[in-house]
Amino acid sequence: MQSSNKQWLVCEDTDEMIQATCIEKNRDSNNKIVSYKIKSKSGDIKTIPTNDLKNAIKNNKITINNLTLTSDNRLLEHKQIRYPKSSETAYYNRNETISICHGSSNIIEHPIFGEGEKTNDYGLGFYTVFESEEELAKEWACSPFNNTYTGYVNRYKFNTNNIKTLNFDKMNIIYWITLTATYRKPNIDQESLRLLQSRYLIDTKMFDCMCGWRCDDTFSKIITEFINNHCTDKAIEEAIRLGHLKQQFVLISRKSFNNIHSHRYGTVKDFKKYRQRFVNRKAEADNALNECIKRNRNNGKYLDDYLGAIRNEL
Repeated sequence: MQSSNKQWLVCEDTDEMIQATCIEKNRDSNNKIVSYKIKSKSGDIKTIPTNDLKNAIKNNKITINNLTLTSDNRLLEHKQIRYPKSSETAYYNRNETISICHGSSNIIEHPIFGEGEKTNDYGLGFYTVFESEEELAKEWACSPFNNTYTGYVNRYKFNTNNIKTLNFDKMNIIYWITLTATYRKPNIDQESLRLLQSRYLIDTKMFDCMCGWRCDDTFSKIITEFINNHCTDKAIEEAIRLGHLKQQFVLISRKSFNNIHSHRYGTVKDFKKYRQRFVNRKAEADNALNECIKRNRNNGKYLDDYLGAIRNEL
């Protein structure tokens, strides 16, 4: 490799991306990070200014195994995120076939990777429930957002071989709060959210599927309350574990879409009944949420507690 930082990043003698590790952060007198000391796979060490490193990662000239460039152009240390152990993230760690359901106003024979809403709970993906929660899929199919008054439950078999699934039930609730706030974009203080993201935002590209709680309008409101420092994390955790909204299983990688097979579907026979169930479930969640907020005024952490700890680490 060449001696200058620029040439080291461009790697003139090869088109291959440089693989390296960040071994030290350098700060100025105001404690701001101004450069990173990087060690390449071959053992060479260079000190690279922050902006140069960001550009190199963005342009695929270098990959750092413990640093990630986020969508809003921040360098995020992997070690700052307390991922669960591999045995916990592999929600299905055997080669087995499971049954999943998707409620919709449409018959969806082949879910298409990359379609959907970017502002869903966990971003783009195919949102399903396990077969044991098929009644919930029927409610989704008949929700007030369905103006066709015809609902379908699409059923699939899904092979879990070599599929890496993040299970939010194994993690601190703050990770779920941060991710759903990032994607659903509630009306919250953006500076507080960015600071929270610097410590707790999970890189979903590390996973094929995600298993976790739904985040409807009710829980968007409580996340807004949390980010605005008006309720504790324990209030949210208690509310979601009451089970009114249930859990969802979301396919997010191309590999996971390729593991879907054996499509069947059925028409929801009593549309009005399941629409009412949808409405009732939301009302129950609203009531439970308000009670959880009251019970946990002095129990758990507020946003300011998290932000204070993050600032102390910087």
